[in-house]
Amino acid sequence: MNQEESYNTLYVPVNIKTRFEFVAGFGFSELAITLIVSAIVGLVMFLVSMFTHDPYNAVLTITITAAAVGMAVRKNEINQSLTDMVALFINYFNTQQSFPYLHHNRYKNGGNSNA
Repeated sequence: MNQEESYNTLYVPVNIKTRFEFVAGFGFSELAITLIVSAIVGLVMFLVSMFTHDPYNAVLTITITAAAVGMAVRKNEINQSLTDMVALFINYFNTQQSFPYLHHNRYKNGGNSNA
């Protein structure tokens, strides 16, 4: 990095938010995800409630889904949400390699390596 690039670099201190958040960790992008999922569940529950004639079940399901999605996408202090962590775990377990091997103990029979 040359001298001119170092003058144009902006360093943001830790714990300074670079975007607007309604509450800590829940901003516009998380709100958009929550609203999209709630709209999809609302549409499905509207169709279901047309057949069951039970609007209370639909309202309860939409409310619980919106709250669960809101909690799942809310970011914590290290800027990771529950969905981010699940994606990292899945990626970690998919990239792990297995090396099956058979262990032969050559010292089992009194140290005789010819056995």
